[in-house]
Amino acid sequence: MPAATTAVGFHGVLITHSHWDHVSGLDQLQVPIWTNAGELEYAGEARDGRVFRTVSKGHQIRRYEFADAPYLGFP
Repeated sequence: MPAATTAVGFHGVLITHSHWDHVSGLDQLQVPIWTNAGELEYAGEARDGRVFRTVSKGHQIRRYEFADAPYLGFP
């Protein structure tokens, strides 16, 4: 198996936002979490980001941004 994959074949998880119903279970995956800078800031400060802060502990956090303009409302 290539070193960049896990036993299930994931290279990472891309989240569009950090609401609990989108991030619950990430603590069970040992892969990087991809998120945009604005959402990472929100998750780090907002009460709604508590679940993300909990399940992302120990994970590598990587950032993504769409070039030029938001894509279908995502920054």
